[in-house]
Amino acid sequence: MRRLIGSIVLLGIAMSLMAQQKVVMTGVVKTSGNVPVAFASIAIEGSVYGGISDDDGRFSFGVPMGKHTLVVSAIGYTTHKRVVTIASSKTAPIDVMLDEELTELNEVRVAGKSNVQRIREQAFNITAIDAKLLHNTSSDINQVLNRTTGVRVRESGGMGSGFSFSINGFSGNQVKFFLDGIPLDNFGSTLSLSNIPINMAERIDVYKGVVPVSLGADALGGAVNVVTNQKVKNYLDASYSVGSFNTHRASVNVRRTSNQGWVFNANAFVNYSDNNYDVNVSVADPLTGVFGQEQKYSHFHDGYRSATILTEAGIINKPFADQLLVGMVASGQYKETQQGSNMQKVVGDAFTDNKSYVPSLRYVKTDFLTTGLDLKAYTSLYLAQNSSVDTSSMVYDWTGKATPRRYGDNKKQGELGEKTIYRYDERNWLNSANVRYAIAKQHQLTINHNHNAYLRDERDDYNSDRYGLNSPSITKHITGVEYQWSTPDKQLTVMLFGKNYWMESDLVIGDTLRLSTSSAHKGYGVAATWHLSQAWLLKSSYENACRLPQPSEILGNGLSVNANPDLKPEKSHNINVSMALQKNVSSNLIGVEGGFIFRNASNFIRNKVDGSKSIYENLSSVQVTGAEASLRFKHAEWLTFDINGTWQKMINNDRYEPGTQKINYVYRLQVPNVPYLFGNADWGIYLKELLSQNDALTFNWGINFVEAFYLYWPSQGDPEYKKAIPRQLTHNAGIGYALAGGKYNISVDCRNITNTKVYDFFNVQKPGRSVSVKLRYFIN
Repeated sequence: MRRLIGSIVLLGIAMSLMAQQKVVMTGVVKTSGNVPVAFASIAIEGSVYGGISDDDGRFSFGVPMGKHTLVVSAIGYTTHKRVVTIASSKTAPIDVMLDEELTELNEVRVAGKSNVQRIREQAFNITAIDAKLLHNTSSDINQVLNRTTGVRVRESGGMGSGFSFSINGFSGNQVKFFLDGIPLDNFGSTLSLSNIPINMAERIDVYKGVVPVSLGADALGGAVNVVTNQKVKNYLDASYSVGSFNTHRASVNVRRTSNQGWVFNANAFVNYSDNNYDVNVSVADPLTGVFGQEQKYSHFHDGYRSATILTEAGIINKPFADQLLVGMVASGQYKETQQGSNMQKVVGDAFTDNKSYVPSLRYVKTDFLTTGLDLKAYTSLYLAQNSSVDTSSMVYDWTGKATPRRYGDNKKQGELGEKTIYRYDERNWLNSANVRYAIAKQHQLTINHNHNAYLRDERDDYNSDRYGLNSPSITKHITGVEYQWSTPDKQLTVMLFGKNYWMESDLVIGDTLRLSTSSAHKGYGVAATWHLSQAWLLKSSYENACRLPQPSEILGNGLSVNANPDLKPEKSHNINVSMALQKNVSSNLIGVEGGFIFRNASNFIRNKVDGSKSIYENLSSVQVTGAEASLRFKHAEWLTFDINGTWQKMINNDRYEPGTQKINYVYRLQVPNVPYLFGNADWGIYLKELLSQNDALTFNWGINFVEAFYLYWPSQGDPEYKKAIPRQLTHNAGIGYALAGGKYNISVDCRNITNTKVYDFFNVQKPGRSVSVKLRYFIN
């Protein structure tokens, strides 16, 4: 009996010890749209066992073997409970799906703010903009970004006009643009930041300097990634706005997700404007060349229209794929040309036309083949038909009056150059693969490769004997490797990376070889972020960057931009240092940020006037030094105030004239046609439950300032006219009202309230005061 009792006791002790034996439970927390959820709480109900998910939604902690109820919760999401069985250390990772909590507007905003703040604290010098707060406005993404510290968006006119996006002095194609990590270049000119409706974006990430390897970019000075809403399973977001200059914008965004894992996304938008705004022009006398007094005229040939639809369909959240989606983008645009590179060349007939189609395939899988290995793959084929038409024999003035060209003039002469119906078909095959491996909790390795194969087929339907037409091709390979390490408490994060750039071009004129080259370039850098305290954050980065010329820069567009096949890749040494403070004081949130930037670029690519057109050229050496600062203030949930300023000095650092030992007369001078001092101030009011329980009223006022800057090199011309582009101060305001918790919305926006004269490229005047009204319907 004693032996039997002893055996029972020993068996009980052994079973107790087995019950207490712990194994490591691992898993990933993400949304139904496959977006990782950071800082989610994972706990075993009724026990002390639990943990917090990291930036990638991953978690791991020890638990006893047996059956448990797992409880997962996060701000802005419904709490998830499920029963799990932990049988051994070989238990498979547990994936947890959270649904967004459909509660009051302020709760959703808090979740968004937390996500934005988390993005801002990455090792990169990044500004994250919460776009959800702007969905009821008539602003496009360019207008939103133009209020960001260090960013300047310069436009050559109204809707559909060309624009140059500048980050800390680097602009144009030196800055790269992405939609959910896919290069916007791949979708054609119709899908640009000035066309994409703000409703499509959940968040906009602005990278200043170092760009993540995962984006696969050859950016020189930064990047912008528009992140769409992937969290909500089903929704409909429709809006329509009408405004000055006969401007119309309409958009519809739809997502439908089934319980079986099928998903369908569609985004469609249409833009139209006459752009018949007034400008003040001083016209030169055709005989004496003397300029007269400025007079007011209206644009009469500046119309624009575009339409785009983006669709994706497939399956999500399957054992073999988190996302497997087939997509198609179809778009088209038509743009009339009102003038040449400056306002002295009036155009009345020339136009451009574009149609494009982009089929694509996307594959995403976390824990691909092994735990901690994530794979993203994307492939697409861009097919486009482009036309640049200039066949008029008429000469227009600003009144819209047309007179035939005088007898004896060159009969081949059009409005901007030789008469042409220049057509070019484009094909660009993009392949992208990104692999990220969590070696350990504090160590992460990322490898990315991007391949672009571009081909243009040129012809001139007006002049079939035109010299120089052929089928140029450009191939690019960009490979990046990134290693990231952080301390256990993530107070310090350090990232090291290297990149390899390879380009091959085959550009020919007629049957004669013009240029066939291949080149390889290296890039590398380091970035770090250090949480000095709970309130203070220090960031710094260095990068040796390279940027390969774009096809549009090398080949031109046949109408307003001339070709330059001799363009070389540009390189730059970039240094960024910034410090930020964010502190809660009672019911107030205070944020202060300041930064210093330094760029030393070689073969710097810039756009300059080339007769009535423009052309891209290399400057051997350019140095950019700058500083920026911002202040953010928020009182409770109803009052916000932001102010920021940027100063940047861009100097031509090329001592000698190209190819000679002759001293360059513009050495150490400020590069012209680039603003050097600008800033913004915005304040907003948000009031809830004014007339009903679920309504909200918003009001915002913004001020934009640009100091006078040089149109020409400072050493040229009369000193009185050196800073030919004058100081500019504009005011913008908007008011919006939401009903039924944001289901029905109406807003009114006014840009340039005081109707101030505003200028950009080559002293080209932009639209004056404009008013727009927007109606929006949202349901999920």
